[in-house]
Amino acid sequence: MIGNREMGENKPLASGYNFYMLFWVFVLFSVMGYMFESGANLIEFGHFHNRQGILYLPFSQIYGLGAVIILIITQWIKRRNLLLLYVFCCIFGAFFEYIFSYIEETILHSTTWDYSTMPFNIDGRTNLLFSLAWGFVGVAIVRFLYPQSLKIIRLVRGKKGRILTWLVLFVLVTDMLLSSIMVYRAYERYNALPASNPIDHFLDRYYPDSVVHDTYPSLRFK
Repeated sequence: MIGNREMGENKPLASGYNFYMLFWVFVLFSVMGYMFESGANLIEFGHFHNRQGILYLPFSQIYGLGAVIILIITQWIKRRNLLLLYVFCCIFGAFFEYIFSYIEETILHSTTWDYSTMPFNIDGRTNLLFSLAWGFVGVAIVRFLYPQSLKIIRLVRGKKGRILTWLVLFVLVTDMLLSSIMVYRAYERYNALPASNPIDHFLDRYYPDSVVHDTYPSLRFK
């Protein structure tokens, strides 16, 4: 009985598409997305170009969220038809990029990418070239990166794994919330709105425009 209990408590927490699996997929692919974006910009511009999605952590949450949704939706096609998988990821990538840009602009009144100068773009939010690239990224996630990431995800086990999961979740949520209010306050300063409460004063002192620009060099307000 004791041996079975110990074995049960040491089992991997991630199973199928439960909370732990999806959370760690989100984390790993957000980090990989940040590395990919930073590497691509280093090659393009010849110097480091910060591509963080949040303030403190090397994280690009659009990749993590996209990976989670792609993996859930493509369960029925990932092993059946490679071309169908690619076409779906192209369409989904363009749609997802458009929606994410729209939400950012609506809520935070800002944009972090603008494709309006590129051919075959839709409202500057997405374009044909990046849609085709999303297709390759999606196929790579489903066919290669996700199966390989399972080796890491399954290391999260037992009570220590649960504590680690909830600790990382708390840190991420805190960082995301702080990042959001920091950007929104920067938008208010952009429109010459004075600080009206202690939070605004705190943000103005510790997270001025210079910090916002260093964190999001491509950020533009609408």
